[in-house]
Amino acid sequence: MKKVHRTCRKVLSVFLAVTLILTTFVCFDIGALIGSAVDTDSAITVSENSVPNVYFYAPEQVYLEPKIDGYTTQGKYNYQWFVDSTIDQSTNLETLRTGENSTGNFYFYYENASQVSVSYKYLSADMTDMTAYTQTSQTSSGDYANANCTIRFDAYSTPLRAYNTSATASYIYYTVASNKISTTITRDSVSPYLAASSKGCYIEWKVTFVDKLDGLTKVVYRYTYLYKPYTQPVGAALRTKNRNGTDHFGQNVVWLSGIHGLSTTGSKYPKSATGGFGLVPFSSSNPQGIQLGDEGTKLYAQFATEVVGNGHFRYKDFSNEPAGSWVSDNASDAPYTPVKSFNFTESQQKDRVTSTDWHTYNECTAPTAMLTVDVSRYGNLNKIPNLSTGLMVTDDQDSKKGCWYVADSTGFSDSNSAKQGETKDYSIIKGWFNTYKSIMASQGGTDDMLGGGIEAEGVKYNGPVIIPISSTNATTTYTIKSVYQNHDGGDRIYNAAYMPISVTQTNKDALRTAVNKATNIVAKYGLKTDGTSVYYDSSNANWTKFVTLYQLAGKMLANLDLASTTTVSGYTMATAVSGLNSAIEAIEADARITGTASARFLALSKTSNGYKLIEVQDIEKNAAAPDASKSFA
Repeated sequence: MKKVHRTCRKVLSVFLAVTLILTTFVCFDIGALIGSAVDTDSAITVSENSVPNVYFYAPEQVYLEPKIDGYTTQGKYNYQWFVDSTIDQSTNLETLRTGENSTGNFYFYYENASQVSVSYKYLSADMTDMTAYTQTSQTSSGDYANANCTIRFDAYSTPLRAYNTSATASYIYYTVASNKISTTITRDSVSPYLAASSKGCYIEWKVTFVDKLDGLTKVVYRYTYLYKPYTQPVGAALRTKNRNGTDHFGQNVVWLSGIHGLSTTGSKYPKSATGGFGLVPFSSSNPQGIQLGDEGTKLYAQFATEVVGNGHFRYKDFSNEPAGSWVSDNASDAPYTPVKSFNFTESQQKDRVTSTDWHTYNECTAPTAMLTVDVSRYGNLNKIPNLSTGLMVTDDQDSKKGCWYVADSTGFSDSNSAKQGETKDYSIIKGWFNTYKSIMASQGGTDDMLGGGIEAEGVKYNGPVIIPISSTNATTTYTIKSVYQNHDGGDRIYNAAYMPISVTQTNKDALRTAVNKATNIVAKYGLKTDGTSVYYDSSNANWTKFVTLYQLAGKMLANLDLASTTTVSGYTMATAVSGLNSAIEAIEADARITGTASARFLALSKTSNGYKLIEVQDIEKNAAAPDASKSFA
């Protein structure tokens, strides 16, 4: 009877062990447990594992604070705007955010995670490790990653320090006991030193956690690009004098700021020396500098000051000033704006005395600006951080009334072939004035010009660029048209400036989906910090491809200037997505437990704290036997 009882107990133990194993991370069929070794033909595939998803989100980009000397001097920068997502914690899914967000959402969740910690390191613009996180021109001794650049989480009082690839100092990471991190990154965070020529660098985030399903340590990655704003404006200055009868003037400056670069250059430097007639109107919703504009959304010119002599943008304290005062042929007048990014035109026709009204016109096209936009996130240019346009009248001498507008004129062009001239036919001027797609802001009209200062000097508009954009991968040129018009009672001045923007449109929807999918399955695949797997054959080509493209796709998602045709490490956005997805499909279909894994006959043994797995043959020999290993790789 004892023998039967003992046999039944052993059988029961085996079935209990099988039941437990079938509900743990790596699931086997019964056939895989019988015999002295696992038959690779009967071993289960990855796709049969049933493991909860891992969710991890960090800002894709951070716009650093602008500095007037950002592209002429090396420096470090506080964080300013965050391009991120809001997370629905009931589903753990993201909704993309647009606009200028002053904190960045950081979120990790895995149902079975414990001992969760966050660390990070910096990567250079070429996506390689930034050793010691300093440029070679920085000569001071010390570890810049730890002494001068940190990241602050709202939920953690101590700023995080990056892991230092030179290993010269300690680092600080964020650890939680729960299975979730839901916090924000604040503006108190500081970038590493960036060279004057550098546009930014990357953060590689790493969350390390212990999986309670098997007790093993695993990792998940995400990437953020830190972007140093380009503060050079692009635009036009127009000087127009109507000499019919009593002379009168109309002069103005227009600009586009917050762009990513220039595809063509102009004939003049915008001045940028302290005081004088500076023309650095870089603007945003950040309440610093001076809020400017008469109509529409009024943004803050970041480098303007109440005492104009202390700033880099002369927006007041002038009267009947030539538009040419804000631009120059000399680089010495533009220490912080080292590119000729403005064009200048003037128009003044015959000096005559006649009772017939004559109308003087002046048109100018600015150099072409460049911008890269993730059109899976943005549907209108008015949501791009720091992007703004403006119009400022500098001289309205002897005019009586005026009007102005800033408009989207994409796809429209004026019918006149000459850029400067005069005409007695007012209907021509009226036709040009009414040629646009949609108005962003305006005061008055060509048939109902207004007095009361509408024609007078000052900033008329300093606001967002309101132009809808499509969601296709393409390079599209959009155009801003800015018009200022005045009259002295009969004779009119018409100034029109065109500012083209070449927008590289990149739809990252498929890329983001692929990165999120790969993130979801890192626990299931057992990704370790060294890029190997705790379960599967890491020398397999599909595994190597998965790890390589998981990290590369994450970096591409963070890349602010990524075009659909950009090649990174031999991959475009489309080929990286297809390669990552195909690697996952191959692993799901083919990856198996290695053929050298021995079968283990296990049972549950009751302890004072619950149960543990032990070898079946040890049940009677040693009740204190150690837990059996649950790694089957």
